[in-house]
Amino acid sequence: MLDDEADGNLVRYFFAHPTARRWHDWSAVADMVTLRLRMARSIRSDDGQLGAIIAALQSFPKFECRWPEHCWNDFRSSALQVGHPLRGCVEVEFETQDPAADQGVQV
Repeated sequence: MLDDEADGNLVRYFFAHPTARRWHDWSAVADMVTLRLRMARSIRSDDGQLGAIIAALQSFPKFECRWPEHCWNDFRSSALQVGHPLRGCVEVEFETQDPAADQGVQV
């Protein structure tokens, strides 16, 4: 699935590889991925590895256009639809948790 262009990075694959467009609502997922990267960057502004990933993603127009104008929304739970070549439309539900935000939560 991940090729040389993606360099083993799923986010890079998502923006770089045409088969990543199998997500039915690719644009909404791209917005969510960009939001998460922006949030991570604001929290870990001194993280060189994260900065390098974001800098590399700037070479992809679909990422570059989202980065400067991305609005802050809080995606806690959602469902994504993937067009699977054998199974057809597959819906994947997810929930995002932030245990650091609540010191009483243990994982």
